[in-house]
Amino acid sequence: MSEKIQLKEADVDEGFMKTFVESFHLKKLADLAEEEEDTIKRAYLQKKAQELQDMGVKNPKPILYKRQDYEKCYPKSIKYLNENIFMSDTGVYYMNSINQDGMVMPKKMTKEQLNNFKSKFPNDIRVYFEKHCLDVYHVVVNLEKPRIYEKNEISYLNLFQGYRFDGKERNQELCDDKKTEVKFIWDHIHKIWCNGNDIYFKEIKNWICALIAGKRKLKTAIYLKGKMGIGKGKICDLLTWIIGSLNCITLTSEHTFTGQFNGQLAGKTFVNLNEIVNNHEDFVSLYNRLKAWITDDMMNFRDLYSKPICLQNLCSFILSGNHDMFKLENGSGNDRRFIILDACDTVQNDEYNTKLNEYCITNDEVKEAFYWDCVDNYDVTYNEQISIKTLPMSQTKQNMILKSLSTITQYLKSRLEDPDFFNQAMKKKDFHEDYCTWQKGRQNNYKNRAPMSRHDFYTELFREFKGVIQEKDVRIDGIPNKNSIICDGKKLFAFMDKKGFISPHDDDIHEKYRSEIKVEKVANKIKYTSLETEYWDLEMQKLEIEEKQFIIEMKLMGVYDEFMRRMEEKNDPLEYGVNSLEQQIVIPIVQPVVQPVQLDAESKANVNDVCKKLNTFFKKDFFSIEF
Repeated sequence: MSEKIQLKEADVDEGFMKTFVESFHLKKLADLAEEEEDTIKRAYLQKKAQELQDMGVKNPKPILYKRQDYEKCYPKSIKYLNENIFMSDTGVYYMNSINQDGMVMPKKMTKEQLNNFKSKFPNDIRVYFEKHCLDVYHVVVNLEKPRIYEKNEISYLNLFQGYRFDGKERNQELCDDKKTEVKFIWDHIHKIWCNGNDIYFKEIKNWICALIAGKRKLKTAIYLKGKMGIGKGKICDLLTWIIGSLNCITLTSEHTFTGQFNGQLAGKTFVNLNEIVNNHEDFVSLYNRLKAWITDDMMNFRDLYSKPICLQNLCSFILSGNHDMFKLENGSGNDRRFIILDACDTVQNDEYNTKLNEYCITNDEVKEAFYWDCVDNYDVTYNEQISIKTLPMSQTKQNMILKSLSTITQYLKSRLEDPDFFNQAMKKKDFHEDYCTWQKGRQNNYKNRAPMSRHDFYTELFREFKGVIQEKDVRIDGIPNKNSIICDGKKLFAFMDKKGFISPHDDDIHEKYRSEIKVEKVANKIKYTSLETEYWDLEMQKLEIEEKQFIIEMKLMGVYDEFMRRMEEKNDPLEYGVNSLEQQIVIPIVQPVVQPVQLDAESKANVNDVCKKLNTFFKKDFFSIEF
């Protein structure tokens, strides 16, 4: 008979075993095992002993040995065990526990926790657990699949924790009653987050609705930089509550992305990077690491003392803070991952902040109404990766671009101020030497970095400015020179301006190139107007010619009408054959009009064209005009 387990407070591991004891009920497992030992096991061993006696064995003492023996003796206990403890194909164990939202979820067990746990099993159950183990599952994180499912004869354990409002019915009365409060939240996002910009507000609203109601990963991230106290964090707290706290995580350090251990992100659908302050070296590193997290569908997750495991990447990101949190790679003006907002820096009064705190933090009814409003406004056709391409350049993004410009971009931008620099071809050697002189003499040269080698310089130059700066074989000072540098200043300015590399405060550059472009646009407009006038003159001439052709065609079509009328008089004109048809119908009609006529050369050509069309229709050369 198994001994009942008496749990003492000393047996409870703080934070883990306490939750486990509440959810898994070791006592229930012990009770099941005791009941089955007194009944099923006793009967099973008696039957096995009798079989051995019948075989001639004296004083048989049967024992449980095979897996089937244990499963026949303890069916309920083992079923309960299999429903609550899972072993992955990587050797990691998970057990059902109750999370802080009251949901039963598999929780990862350390070796120490597993040993502490199974030591409290009844003897036979512990032996079964250690020798015959459990079913093996492949661990996944999937928003759509149930906890346990099979596919292609493989068993899967889904670690996704589910959303707060899954399976909950809509309270329409509550939604109608809280419309004013919900509108206040959206107005805050429009006024503060988007600084009153309607285009950006539409994008952010679609993004939030897709996150909450669409229940999917967003492959763009929101970047929100602004003063403390404007209400950035409260909206993120609202989203966290609606999605479910265990599906969300707030990080204040970049180490999860730049370090080796990122297991805490597994199964998270919303990640808020809040107030991350980097040093200069980590700026670009964080940006490069985040790119994969934002767009990739699968990622490797690893906990301390564990092997990496490849799972579905569910993370959608909002970055908020008072400082720059990352640096765009090489001033990437065409980045299609970050929605960078121009947040309003105006701190609202206490009454406003009290309302915002109530609606986003303390009032659960408003938060629930906001969830259903997101469901109502969710656009299933919304594609964030396409939509972001239509957004205008925000001032915050341009400031980030200007701070992130590569050395080569800064060098070329400085040379745009020289009106004669790009007017002629330059030898590659001279061009690189000019860059080296600039780099050595520039102010604020970070850590006195040495100029790039000629090879590195031109590799980066042609990569960043492909199609804008070219190398060609030209003559310089009358001497043939291979691979000279050719660049049009206006083309370079247009390229940099489109990418956001030119600041509104670069007065010298704007004065030179925008005035030239403006003059060029005026000249092109005059040229266009002249060509447009010439085009309409040609159109009028064409209409006159077509009118003459139409008159001639109408005269000839009278022959066709008479032909069709005579064909209708015959019951079956084709029974006469082609020759009979020609003799009885076509020739009597055609002969009266085959007479010499006086036409100019153009009209003759039009008439011949009509005759060709008629001959094509009748598939025989019936019609011709003598001139």
